[in-house]
Amino acid sequence: MAPWSGANVPLWHATESSIRLVPCSAGKPRTLAFERRPRYLFFCFAAAPAAFFAVQLLLTRTVYSPQATIGTLAVDGAFACHVLEDAVRPVKVWGQTAIPAGTYQITITYSRRFRQPLPLLLGVPGYEGVRIHPGNDAAATHGCLLVGRYAPERPDWVADSRPTFAGLFARLQAALAGGQRVWLTIR
Repeated sequence: MAPWSGANVPLWHATESSIRLVPCSAGKPRTLAFERRPRYLFFCFAAAPAAFFAVQLLLTRTVYSPQATIGTLAVDGAFACHVLEDAVRPVKVWGQTAIPAGTYQITITYSRRFRQPLPLLLGVPGYEGVRIHPGNDAAATHGCLLVGRYAPERPDWVADSRPTFAGLFARLQAALAGGQRVWLTIR
């Protein structure tokens, strides 16, 4: 039974207390509610605002070549598309090296280079302006992430980039417009 449907599920235990997810009282809709009881701290999970949640993107790098890196992108655990990046290198070569593995927040800002709003990765060490955008091969990346469909018979290439990007962009826009944060983890 899900925590918000009435089950009290302990999430964390300390010596004198635990945190449990419980349904909210009818008198406090759409607010975060904390209730103190002997030995327990109750948290109202069902009524948490959308900003409390985040969209998680996971990029798993799977195919490595001297020119490019191909990976799979999952949105909240479900496969979304393939991603083409520059090659992973031990030393950064400007415009030819994939960004470091890690977790990055994503926002959408206007790109002067592409003359349209695009997703932007924040806080990438040693890089600026890393975006997610359409493109087909490593020559178009310059450190950015290109989304599309990978076919093994054509290495270092993603196809259907524009429609794939349009679908992903719409999902990211909707999440950010709804007050959610978007995070990308690269492995």
